[in-house]
Amino acid sequence: MDIQKNDHIKASELGTFLYCHRAWWYERKGKKSNKQKELKMGIDYHKKHAMTLHKAIFLRYLAWGLFLLALIILSFKLLWVAGLP
Repeated sequence: MDIQKNDHIKASELGTFLYCHRAWWYERKGKKSNKQKELKMGIDYHKKHAMTLHKAIFLRYLAWGLFLLALIILSFKLLWVAGLP
């Protein structure tokens, strides 16, 4: 059995196929969509959203780090007031 390169479906193609069978077929045949502007806008939107998500994750870790630092400082202050070294 001779398997050609186009016989394999990539995971990234599944979304296109589920959304529109015809769009998937055109993509497999190498035909470009006539909605390139909309596709670029969608790609740009998702890149911007991904950056926002990465910033939110970073800020969450930063907040947890500052919270733990505050707890450590508070613990040392309480120990100092209590007279323990």
